[in-house]
Amino acid sequence: MLNIELIKETLLEVYKKYSNIRLGIIGSYANGTATADSDPDILIDGDSIHGEIADYVKDLFSVSVDVLWLELLEKEDKRLDALLMEVISSVNEYSAYKTIIKEVVWI
Repeated sequence: MLNIELIKETLLEVYKKYSNIRLGIIGSYANGTATADSDPDILIDGDSIHGEIADYVKDLFSVSVDVLWLELLEKEDKRLDALLMEVISSVNEYSAYKTIIKEVVWI
């Protein structure tokens, strides 16, 4: 099973190739609830959205890795909050984006 320190060490390799991004660990590895069945969830911030960065991150690991883009999560969160404000005059305080921002472990 991976641990957060090994994930951090592996992700440092990404900065050697892509210096204009920021990487974070999210999900069960970030909040300390990972099990033997958990896969790493990686958050990428910056450099717009380039598939080759996600592919490079995935290729560094011998297990399946989920890669999410902060920019896309934020856009979707704003869109849904705007819709909720129109309908019920409230926003979702527990959206994926807002939860990730609170839990992310930046590398």
